[in-house]
Amino acid sequence: MSVIQHRFRLHVVLPIALLVAGLIVGVMLFLLVLAHRQTDDAVANQRALADGMLRIRLAELEKLAQDYSYWDEAYDNLFVRPNANWAAANIGPGLRQSYGVDMSFVVAPNGRSTYRMVDGVPSDLEPTQILKGGLEQLLADRAKAGPDSVRSGLLVADGAPVLVSVAPLRPFTRPDDGDPASRHVLLLADRLDDAQIAHFSEIYRLPGLRIASTAEQAGQASIEMRTLDGKASAHLAWIGDDPGGKMLRDILPLVLAVLVAFAVFSIMVLRQAERSAHKLEISERRASHDGLTGLRNRSALLDQLESAKTWPAIRLGYALLYVDLDGFKLINDTHGHGMGDDVLRIAGRRLEAAVPPGGRAYRLGGDEFAVIVPGRPNLAEVRSAGLKMIEVLSAPMDLGGVEVQIGATVGVALATSAGADVLETLRNADQALYVGKRSMKGTVRFHVEVADRPSSLVS
Repeated sequence: MSVIQHRFRLHVVLPIALLVAGLIVGVMLFLLVLAHRQTDDAVANQRALADGMLRIRLAELEKLAQDYSYWDEAYDNLFVRPNANWAAANIGPGLRQSYGVDMSFVVAPNGRSTYRMVDGVPSDLEPTQILKGGLEQLLADRAKAGPDSVRSGLLVADGAPVLVSVAPLRPFTRPDDGDPASRHVLLLADRLDDAQIAHFSEIYRLPGLRIASTAEQAGQASIEMRTLDGKASAHLAWIGDDPGGKMLRDILPLVLAVLVAFAVFSIMVLRQAERSAHKLEISERRASHDGLTGLRNRSALLDQLESAKTWPAIRLGYALLYVDLDGFKLINDTHGHGMGDDVLRIAGRRLEAAVPPGGRAYRLGGDEFAVIVPGRPNLAEVRSAGLKMIEVLSAPMDLGGVEVQIGATVGVALATSAGADVLETLRNADQALYVGKRSMKGTVRFHVEVADRPSSLVS
């Protein structure tokens, strides 16, 4: 993987991939939160509906107790002259059949009952023996509220919740000759049994409505029902609405398909962009590198010398070494251009390996190369580097069974700062090389500025 590809993936592909992944996760979390909220709102509405259902039933019982207790015939036959036949025809079985009232009692001020009807048949049990969870409190609260008051609440009978309402017996069309504070009361009770629960479930559209003894059994879709004395409770539970889940089941496949399509599209775009970046890298490399040896070319040399920003290491100066191969033309003419190209490739690799740390090698064209050693020039170090280049380039080469050997001459120009004139430095290195080629090949020649004359050449 090239440097540009690595940077492209690090600075472009990775952020976009994280953005796409974050978008997908964000959308999924948003949908989950929205679905959860919708379900919570739906269950809260169902709780309000269930609570209202019980309140409505208690209000119905209160109205029944009020209507049947505030009636001349009821007052006469249940209190003045108790008539069991009339009570059986109008109160117990009649209320059960018409209004679903399971228990009917007439209770005296002392708490004893004068009439008892349970599930449509007479009973020998007192209401206090059947109804637990605060009956005495209910009767006392009604008495404290006033002689004509009606009260209702939740009690328990045989472990099952019971809705109870009490109202005072009094005449409707004539004055009450008795003490209003000592009136008998009519008690009506509706047990929340399976039949009643099934009825509520159908009417109020609460599927799976049931009585649960604990909150864990009831689950989220439930309300607590606590008796008047607060000692006993049960939970009215049902199968909660799940609009959020339904929404997820309906739209999640579509959303996932869209997100996957978006992710695939993003991957395709990124791959295309990466291919374009790779092509651009290849194009830039072709423009700045020699196609035969892979070294940087003359254009790259000029660009890097003219702009210190692209290579901060040369700000303190640099040494420019021109390297010309000796004996290359003879090999090229004798063995052909193919072998000549092989020689140039090997020479390029050897030269690049011999460059001092931080330096760079270039092929200028033909059999001419250049090396830049950045930093404040040191003649001894530069000379040593030049000699090493000559040494490695002069080593024999085995080209398919044919052994050939070349040499090299090096011309050096020194620039004491990045602001030195580039073209002049190039001319100086070329002149030093020219002198070396004419006077003694295989040597290192320097072009050094001297104060009392324009320039001088030293070996």
